[in-house]
Amino acid sequence: MEQAFADAPVPGAPVGTSSSLRVALLRAGQLAREEGTADIRADHVIRAIATLAASRTADLRGTLARLGLEPEAVVRALAVPEEVRRLGQAARRARVELGADYAAGGAAAMHAMSEVLRLGREYTEAVSRWLGEGGEGSG
Repeated sequence: MEQAFADAPVPGAPVGTSSSLRVALLRAGQLAREEGTADIRADHVIRAIATLAASRTADLRGTLARLGLEPEAVVRALAVPEEVRRLGQAARRARVELGADYAAGGAAAMHAMSEVLRLGREYTEAVSRWLGEGGEGSG
């Protein structure tokens, strides 16, 4: 009876991550930033896990193997198309470069805001098309 309670989770206790998963999440954040977005998507996390697994991180490699996946094949399949990367970087650049125009107010602010929204929408649509196609035509 005592053993049953020893392994029970404690409500409200923080949950940690393994060091390899923590590194994968950090790498996923880097991949998102390189693409020009502040949001980590599932493909960033999976690609980061596969990249680390390819470098022989045993637990991550084993997890992919249980799914029947080779890390190198996952990395290739989830390579972000250049168009998506270019649009993401353009959207990020616009947010930074047009900040002064937005702060100036008036017509300049309206133009800056519409340009940032347009570029962000184009990036989001490109990501949706790419992932909706299952990544076909990527690379």
